[in-house]
Amino acid sequence: GTQNRIRVMPLGDSLVDGFVTSGGWRTQLWHRLVQNDGEPVVFVGSQHGGPPDLGDQREEGHPGWRLDALQRQAASWVGAAQPDVVLLMAGTNDINEGATAQQAAARLGELLRTVLAARPGVTVLVSTLVPMHNGHDATWAAFNAAVPGVVAASRATGANVSVVDLSAVVGPDHYVDGLHPDQVGYNALGDAWYAAVKPVVRRLLASASASAAASAVPGPRMSASTVAVSACCTDTAPALVADGLPGTRWTSGYPQEPGMWLQADLRAPTPVSGIDFDTGPSAGDQPRGYAVRVSLDGTTWRTVATGGDDGPHTTVAFPPAIARYVRVELTVAVSDHWWSVAGLKIK
Repeated sequence: GTQNRIRVMPLGDSLVDGFVTSGGWRTQLWHRLVQNDGEPVVFVGSQHGGPPDLGDQREEGHPGWRLDALQRQAASWVGAAQPDVVLLMAGTNDINEGATAQQAAARLGELLRTVLAARPGVTVLVSTLVPMHNGHDATWAAFNAAVPGVVAASRATGANVSVVDLSAVVGPDHYVDGLHPDQVGYNALGDAWYAAVKPVVRRLLASASASAAASAVPGPRMSASTVAVSACCTDTAPALVADGLPGTRWTSGYPQEPGMWLQADLRAPTPVSGIDFDTGPSAGDQPRGYAVRVSLDGTTWRTVATGGDDGPHTTVAFPPAIARYVRVELTVAVSDHWWSVAGLKIK
């Protein structure tokens, strides 16, 4: 079955489908990733296409389609196929039909938002466009220059999105026309996609095995064996919040100030929807203002809840998210109390 395989959706236009060479860059990517490396990857999508030596021909490449046309269908395709990784390569048709770089970049942002909403937690690799040798050089260059900003805006919301730069991969002598590479050009693109996809597949497989190991441990989500707890300041050990003992506590060691934080690393991307913490024996050591933030990578954070003084026991529910890291961060200074936490639970 496909349940233990990484589901990869190649999404875009004729360069994904493969024109004029059937299969395009998907053939080289499949040969290297699946046939040679033996990675447990399946391609997914509503379309089929490719030569006989492409062992997995499912895809979502639509020749002639612009970004806005793809965006209108993306929710249903992604919802049906449930990919773990989307390889997005589109925008050439928009520019070819006269869109400005700004218009095409805005459409790319909309398409990204649609994909991410249809499959929360999906990893999206967004490519820049290969050169267009048909009089659109300036727009092509401006669009490619705009792609990292579109991706950065997406990452700022906590999404797992990155750029794959294909702008210099296909040489000018490897086109069959001004837009479509020949077999040598497509193979070079397959190599570039392979370099980008391989570490993502490895990371997802490691997360899946860590998740399986964590779920094999009995007891609640928060225990020292399944979660690593860290903090801004370590007057006492942060791990004490996950030891199951109400009398032991982590404490900041100095009065509360904005930016103080306590964080749980769930060791793998995990569905989360709430947090619960209490002061235990340390009366008065609760926050007077805080934010709950979540992250997939520990660097890009998204705020999912804020609160004030909830007394000794704080319980927060927030919209369901996929996160590896959950952090409570103080937003208000308290001159006469440290911050103490005896027990912490992630829900």
